[in-house]
Amino acid sequence: MGKAHTMREDSNLIRLDGAVVIENSAELKATLLAALEAKEDVHISAEGVSELDLTGIQLLWAAARAAHDLGVGFGFDGDIPDCVSTAFSEAGLDVVLRCQATCERV
Repeated sequence: MGKAHTMREDSNLIRLDGAVVIENSAELKATLLAALEAKEDVHISAEGVSELDLTGIQLLWAAARAAHDLGVGFGFDGDIPDCVSTAFSEAGLDVVLRCQATCERV
């Protein structure tokens, strides 16, 4: 049985792969919470994402806000796939994609 997406934590780097959708949102939420609890900058690599739904967008947006509240950085590293940039844009949250590790509150 395969997973819709996999996430590997390399200290403060979370790599998202495949479909980031409601069916696997609990795993994404747990990974983001663990990264935030470390109170280190959180870097997201979305290069391997093939699909992103509103649940994934909401979790990433909430993590960006939580990081700011904790005083840690949050940002996206590497290339952003079209499906990710389109999903954030259609949700009116494309500002989250422009975040680097030192991003201001979004």
